[in-house]
Amino acid sequence: DGIPVVQEHILKANPDATDSTHMTHVQFVNDYIHPSDTPISETFTVSKKIEGTPDTKESFHFVLKPSDPDCPLPELPDAHVDNTKAEIIGEGETSFGEILFTEPGTYSYTITEEAGNSAGYTYDKSVYSITYVVTEYEEEGTGIWKLNVVRTVTKGGKPYEEEDSLVFTNTYTPPKPSSSSSNPIAFLRRMIPNTGDGFQPLL
Repeated sequence: DGIPVVQEHILKANPDATDSTHMTHVQFVNDYIHPSDTPISETFTVSKKIEGTPDTKESFHFVLKPSDPDCPLPELPDAHVDNTKAEIIGEGETSFGEILFTEPGTYSYTITEEAGNSAGYTYDKSVYSITYVVTEYEEEGTGIWKLNVVRTVTKGGKPYEEEDSLVFTNTYTPPKPSSSSSNPIAFLRRMIPNTGDGFQPLL
């Protein structure tokens, strides 16, 4: 992972010797890792939109999954259960937190919404992919090395142009009332036992 730096030294067994037979060639190899003086951070937001008019606000959950264990994870905000999950109540927007990059490389993540079981909701099954390409460069004339990052976003494998936020849209349709609740008299008749004496309540 480092850049090998070779230093060659000619050591004389006898300081006064001029003959090469009295000289010893020694090679030192140092493993040099070039540090980045300034790490760089990135963040993105997730948005929840709802088509329809629900009576109450439901909780929606989103999952961040790195493509490789070496991918850095977001810094843990206090409001989150862990740094790979985020929550939105009703419509709104949230963030997983800042991702800090300290080394060059290519880092990829997928973001999805967890399917819930709230009545009347159809959940968005979109899969977003975010790739960060981090490169290192030296500021001209300063000797300071910095990182540069380029982000690309896809949705379902196609380029996603609205990179400011990853939008998940759920559809809400009010549940249809059951037959018993729509016809209370029929419901009551089913609840009254048949005694066999011919008596029928006046419903």
